Amino acid sequence: MLVINKSPIDQYTLVHGAAGIAARHIGLSFQTTLALGFAWDFIVEPAAKKAWPHLFPHPTQDSPVHMAVDAVVPSLTWLLYDEYLKKNERR
Repeated sequence: MLVINKSPIDQYTLVHGAAGIAARHIGLSFQTTLALGFAWDFIVEPAAKKAWPHLFPHPTQDSPVHMAVDAVVPSLTWLLYDEYLKKNERR
């Protein structure tokens, strides 16, 4: 059973993946995407959940494992999308 903000992956992990695709699409580098993922999940989101919990559908703090997964997922989808683009460029 997936527990929001506690399981390694939850329904919002998909949103993090979409952010990686969007980052590659707009031209952000892999390194920038990785840095933004970690900055969001380890710094910005925890502080925002404390300051403005009403803005989050599930304002509980994320588990450390969940934070790490959500921080890395955008970079993984960035890489997958980059490979997809390169493969289709060769056609």
